[in-house]
Amino acid sequence: MEYLFQYKFSIYYINGEANCVADTLSCYPKMIAHNIPPAALPIASIFEVNSDPSFLNDICSGYDHDIWCYRLINEVKSRKLNSKLDITFWNGLLFMKNRLVIPHFKGLQEQIFHLTHDNLGHFGGDKTYEHL
Repeated sequence: MEYLFQYKFSIYYINGEANCVADTLSCYPKMIAHNIPPAALPIASIFEVNSDPSFLNDICSGYDHDIWCYRLINEVKSRKLNSKLDITFWNGLLFMKNRLVIPHFKGLQEQIFHLTHDNLGHFGGDKTYEHL
């Protein structure tokens, strides 16, 4: 709300019949609503995340500059690590369990933290870190 107060605006009510977008989003299509119980409706969501290729390149090249990552990748490649640790090197990226390892390189960790902070709605540091 605080963000909106920087703009001059007025709020007007538009009834459902005149506001077809809101009306469409709030109702099931008639043929579905009458023929299939709501709990049985199939839902398919599509979510795609793309990143700047230079950002991924920085992560990959950062592995060579971060000595801890460099050694860990060599251990993974030579299969010297216990498989229970669930550390993998896939597509040029290092993962621990299902989390991407970000090297200490070009401030990548700080960039990701700031991006997360800004996109979550400017929560505090603890909550931002928790979401990472």
